[in-house]
Amino acid sequence: MVWHLQNRGENTVGYKKALRCAAVIVCMTALAAFPAWGEELYQAVDGNQIPEEQLQDNVVEYEELGSLIHRGNQNVQEMIRNTERTEQNYQEIRDYLRTEKAGANRDKKEAKDDGDMEGYAEFSMLEEIYSSAAKSYNDMIKKLNSTSSNQNRLQLEKQLTSAAQSPMISYQSVELQLEYMKKMLEVYKMQYNIAMLQNTSGAAVETDVQTAYNRWKDMEISVEELDNSRKEIHQSLCRILGVDETAEVSEISVLDVDSIPEADLESDTVKAIGNYGDLIDERHTNPLDTASLNKKKRTVTELEETVKIQMKQLYENISQAKQACRAAETGFDSAQIRWNNVQTQYAMGMLNQTEYLEEQAEYLQKKISYDGANLNLLQAVETYKWAVEGMITLD
Repeated sequence: MVWHLQNRGENTVGYKKALRCAAVIVCMTALAAFPAWGEELYQAVDGNQIPEEQLQDNVVEYEELGSLIHRGNQNVQEMIRNTERTEQNYQEIRDYLRTEKAGANRDKKEAKDDGDMEGYAEFSMLEEIYSSAAKSYNDMIKKLNSTSSNQNRLQLEKQLTSAAQSPMISYQSVELQLEYMKKMLEVYKMQYNIAMLQNTSGAAVETDVQTAYNRWKDMEISVEELDNSRKEIHQSLCRILGVDETAEVSEISVLDVDSIPEADLESDTVKAIGNYGDLIDERHTNPLDTASLNKKKRTVTELEETVKIQMKQLYENISQAKQACRAAETGFDSAQIRWNNVQTQYAMGMLNQTEYLEEQAEYLQKKISYDGANLNLLQAVETYKWAVEGMITLD
């Protein structure tokens, strides 16, 4: 943009005034060109604060999911970069305005010394304009770092953290199943070898050998298929988090059922209703007539009732998951006692290897039942927690 000014030397005050006013216009117009997202001293949406060095160890832990998403998810990072670019632009404009304010202040003093009261008044006005504009940009920079200016990104991080929790829980569940199936594969292979030996000695017919062989090979295929599923879940999880696919997925810690605090269903339901996006959107609609207003009221009431029903169901899901976990824990405790005895018997030569592997498989099955019940409880707790945040799926 170019301004053509005549007789600059003869009209210094007018020239300076025009130039400075033009700069104000350019700076204030630039405000509309940048988005209003922001970044704050970060605490992950799951409530955890993880040191950077821990996030860089290439090991994915359950407590790190929110932090890893904030750090590595491409969509989240793009929003953060937009915020940083906006803040940088705001800072540059603010600093420019401060410089111009200082210049106007000098010109004001010069005009006063020269007895130019008209110039003094004009430069005083410009100084005030620059001061006000600089303060506005400084306030906008502070606002960029507020939670309210980051709602879109925070909501995305919540959705992605919730989305990452499910595959990580599924990953561990598959790992447990895989451990059991690999043990059964050992058992079936040994049974096949025994059948072969028995067939050679005449103690088993060819049909017995073929049956043992088919069972062994079927399990081999099942193990391979489950392992492929595990790899797919791992890749999906890594993509969501934005981490390298070589990352190791750490085992999720077992929940202590008795340490889980009792949820306040009534209070949590009120929060869920207040945070639920569809309800927020519906409340903000502006009906044009009485019929539309009545429809809005009915819709809001229906949505609130649906949220209440869903929250009650999620609350009951936690109670049921706790009961199932306690029952599975009792079964696992008994299995642990039996397994300790089995190891002693095997060491004393009272059990052969096949019997030992079969007992080990039985033990693993009980362990899987307990661990699986614990993971189901974790999933129920997380689903309830995110529902309180407004992330609820209505039936």
